Amino acid sequence: ENALVSYLPEDSYSFDFVSPEETLIKDSSQNSNIISNDKFEDLDAMKDSSDASTESEMLSKLRENGFNVDAALKYSIDDVDFYKELIETFMQSEPEMREEIQNKYSEKDWKEYKVHVHALKSASRTIGADKLSEMALEQENASKNQDEALIDAGLTPLLEEYKNIISILKDIVGTNIASMDDIETEDDDMEMLEFYD
Repeated sequence: ENALVSYLPEDSYSFDFVSPEETLIKDSSQNSNIISNDKFEDLDAMKDSSDASTESEMLSKLRENGFNVDAALKYSIDDVDFYKELIETFMQSEPEMREEIQNKYSEKDWKEYKVHVHALKSASRTIGADKLSEMALEQENASKNQDEALIDAGLTPLLEEYKNIISILKDIVGTNIASMDDIETEDDDMEMLEFYD
């Protein structure tokens, strides 16, 4: 017998063991503080149901606003959480992407301008913003040919559509999105968006 136990009164080291499924209640006044395993399972089921409902609502709103959700989900391997991450990355990258496009346009650096509108084209398609993607493709082709008239005519509508898409996404997904300056994985996130090009 353990030496420490031999010095203790006998009733101080007697224990009642109960299975995880059972609860031993010595004082009936404590009943209100006890939650059974069944209650935890019910809470988990309610959370899962709520998450599914929220996801379904988000997808419906995106469809209503012209997003090609079915194509976007294929890019997202039918994972709604991954799709939402792509949308959030798209939103986070917007200020920097817009600035780069405008700067390269002002500098008439059509090679770099093409790189940025190409990235916007790919990212837009990945989240199902097909109209924006097509407009960016037009700018990409115009910059390849250094067609300044077509670039001039298309830039303002492109940026207006970009702003419109971001506004819709903020209404649906939320506005609590950090800027890319606050995200350590900026390069990885942008590569993820361009991966599907």
